[in-house]
Amino acid sequence: MKDLSNLALAFFEAEHPSLLAIVEKRIQLEWTSHPDKNLEKAGFHLIDYAIHFGRLLRVVYRYRLADALGKEFLWYVNLFKDYGWGQDALSLILDSWIIAIQGLIKQPECNQLAGPIQTLRSDLPGLFTGAEGSYGVGPSPFDSLLVDALINGDIRGAQQRILSTTQAVFSPDRLIVDILLPAMSEIGNRWERHQIEIFQEHLATQALKTLLMRLPALRPSSVSQKGHKALVACTPGDEHDLIPLALSSYLETRGWAVKNLGGSLPADQIIAAVAALRPDVLFITLTMLILLDDFLKVLDGLHKDASTCKVIVGGRGATSAQALLESQGAFVAEDFVQGHQKALREIGYA
Repeated sequence: MKDLSNLALAFFEAEHPSLLAIVEKRIQLEWTSHPDKNLEKAGFHLIDYAIHFGRLLRVVYRYRLADALGKEFLWYVNLFKDYGWGQDALSLILDSWIIAIQGLIKQPECNQLAGPIQTLRSDLPGLFTGAEGSYGVGPSPFDSLLVDALINGDIRGAQQRILSTTQAVFSPDRLIVDILLPAMSEIGNRWERHQIEIFQEHLATQALKTLLMRLPALRPSSVSQKGHKALVACTPGDEHDLIPLALSSYLETRGWAVKNLGGSLPADQIIAAVAALRPDVLFITLTMLILLDDFLKVLDGLHKDASTCKVIVGGRGATSAQALLESQGAFVAEDFVQGHQKALREIGYA
């Protein structure tokens, strides 16, 4: 996205409300003029995701994250495929943004802005084909009996299932990484594919929270409290607090003293917590690239406070913007283990 000029970016920012109005109107007209079962199935969610995609474009254009756009777009492909909305529904969103940009912004800036979206549009058939079977495939196989217990809210059964694996998985930190995280991923995938009800996803979430809070008590006596202080949080605007809880439990089992802020905390409150609690490391999740500006507010606030706290960030959004984040002083981790190792190295304990 090196060809994107500052003028093109300024036009996009200034015209974003008008562009979005055109996109919404075109999608509504398509519903009424060309009835389609997939569009009817998607309903008003199409407009929700058109708005979401517009937020992604603003971030991608602002920070020149061309490669990240392709990576993040795969999330939309998987989502639309799993929901059964089809390729045409997603192409409608792309076409609507292309038409809005070309109709409202003059050349050559409109070509600079529409070009990356046109590339996605051209690649869409292949992306849909490549997405087949992608959900539910993780780095580790999941325990189906554990997943069944979790979605039924059977905490005792899930706990017994976990404890039955202790001979194969020797430590609670590995239980989290090798057993619970794959189970969490599978439950999320089933929810995305409408294979479980919302209430079952809620039961599973609450059961997982209970289990995660119990696991640090299983820490072997050989793993002593090391005195490292960790603060765990979500990026502002992210309400998904299960991964931060899992990370908190993981770090506790590795000897860290951990405080977990959970989700949806504003940037100024995360900065205030760092100043008050003085952790060695702030571990923060960035699951969606559209929240990049919110994460950078946290990072900027820490810099202004001259904080010595190291920042480890993980999640899909973090890996999509890794070069940018690391240029700003954060350390991007692909998983819990790498995050722990990077943290130790940065505070001088590796």
